[in-house]
Amino acid sequence: MLTPTQQKEVRLTLLNSDIRYYEVYEELSDHYLTAVDERMQAGTPFDQALAATHQSFGKQEGLKKLEKSYRKSAIQHYRRLHWQEFKERFRWPHMVLIVLMGVLSYQLAELLDTRYVIGLIFALSLSPFLFTIFAGSKKTQEPLPLWDNRVFMPTTLRREALSLQSNASLGLFNFFFFGSKILMSETQWKEMMGQLHPALFTALLVFSFVWSWSFYLTVQHTRPKLT
Repeated sequence: MLTPTQQKEVRLTLLNSDIRYYEVYEELSDHYLTAVDERMQAGTPFDQALAATHQSFGKQEGLKKLEKSYRKSAIQHYRRLHWQEFKERFRWPHMVLIVLMGVLSYQLAELLDTRYVIGLIFALSLSPFLFTIFAGSKKTQEPLPLWDNRVFMPTTLRREALSLQSNASLGLFNFFFFGSKILMSETQWKEMMGQLHPALFTALLVFSFVWSWSFYLTVQHTRPKLT
């Protein structure tokens, strides 16, 4: 069994290897502590056991490659979850709400000035980003270890993966509304926006609503186990 001082030394080895994500740090801490303890039980002194364990993981370079693999896995996990939630909104009984949203959106697109409709679409496109911020609330905030007056200030794979996914809605908004603006004058762009059929704005409003709704549900999922 490792002493508290030895456990601290193991964790400091990981901190000094520039591990960026909290989940990776916690996962590797467990692996390192187990591996070092097993080597010590076989008769290896602590310093040699720690050095051998660190070497078996490829030292800092190997740990960064492993962290990169974990990051890719987390991004794919939340992207897949979001897509599943998005598709689920178009099934019964959620479809009833989508239809009602479509009817309401069409009425808004006909009654409101184009600028206000675009503003609503922008607000819906922005909401996933806000959900990502609140994903770091006290309910999901990870504790930060503190040793020798050193505070480990990590980000999390969950936060980063959700942040990347939330940027997609803003990217789509900018592509549709401002991408075309680059190709034409201010007057032409305003005329085009004013001439767009309410049905198109309805489709954009419904899509933005479902995208944000499904993203909110994705945020509620617990973080995946690292593999």
